[in-house]
Amino acid sequence: MRKFASERTQTLAQKAAVKVAPDRDPLELTPRPEPDGFHVPQGEFSWWVIDNIHPEQIDEIGRQKGATVACVVEGENAHDGSRSPTIAAGLAREIKKLFPNEDPQVVPGMAATDPTKYTDPPYAYFVFGLSSDTYVKLISRVAWRNRSIRFCAYTLRKQHVSFLGYISGFSNLLSDGAMDKILAFLTKAFKNGEVADVIRDLISGGKVVDEAGDDVIVYPDEIEMVLNKLYIERIDIMKEGGIPQPSVNIYLRGMDYDDKQWDDIRRAASRTSYAHPLFGVGKYYRSWTCGRCHGVTHPTGLCPFLNLEDDVPMTDPVIPPHTKVRHQAQNKRGGPPRGDTSMRRGRGKFGGYNGGR
Repeated sequence: MRKFASERTQTLAQKAAVKVAPDRDPLELTPRPEPDGFHVPQGEFSWWVIDNIHPEQIDEIGRQKGATVACVVEGENAHDGSRSPTIAAGLAREIKKLFPNEDPQVVPGMAATDPTKYTDPPYAYFVFGLSSDTYVKLISRVAWRNRSIRFCAYTLRKQHVSFLGYISGFSNLLSDGAMDKILAFLTKAFKNGEVADVIRDLISGGKVVDEAGDDVIVYPDEIEMVLNKLYIERIDIMKEGGIPQPSVNIYLRGMDYDDKQWDDIRRAASRTSYAHPLFGVGKYYRSWTCGRCHGVTHPTGLCPFLNLEDDVPMTDPVIPPHTKVRHQAQNKRGGPPRGDTSMRRGRGKFGGYNGGR
């Protein structure tokens, strides 16, 4: 019998909200939520952490002695020249406090192409010259938060991707059994549409005949095995006037696709019809844009890190926070919005569901 994920596991927002008693750490680090740790932001593509950073800078950083991490500072980017030098110096200072035996060198990522808006990449600050032990500690914890700075530390390798996009505009998503029906509807829509065609090509490697000259046949159950990995998450957002207008996040979990293959699947998803007699007509978007952690699975007002903000207040920030959120809906290519900006105000919650799979 299918059950909501909330009946058998915690949702993303609930996990982020779990707090543990402070351990009297003199560095006053925000306690690590248990049992799963901090939320790890996900990008649209595997190289999102170092997106739009000049290749020559990446090559030069790679030639330096010691280990290197890419740090993404919450709510900041690397291309704001009025803030990035101070943030880089402050990041070096705070990492030195965390690891006194280190002499970290920090430099903002240099943009390969000019960003069109504040929330565009590059985001990363390179921290290099580290020992292997410090490197492992930084990337294992991922999120580091104290009274002066909040940042996430990543390797320069590819990051995990499972986010397929989200659907906005459906009605009645709060009704009993709605998520059951939405998951079944999406699975059927993908199975009978262009998404299945893309998956078929990925399974066959784009070949029509094999090396022996035989036809390459991809059976329906092979496509179904992939689509059985669909997972959906309800994003409860309040519009103006306190009217709930949930959206549905879509994930395809456990698939090791490259960026081109993810792009092909998302393109196919964007050409799929999302008209349902009980829920109305939905519209597909490739990603949200969080102005805080720079992840693509949620809007800024639903960033899981907001639930941790008061554990250790940022009373001595490296640089004063922005007076208002710099967040726009238009994507970096100047195309249609990634999401309805009227839905990004206020707070909401997540509700995960995968049909009990």
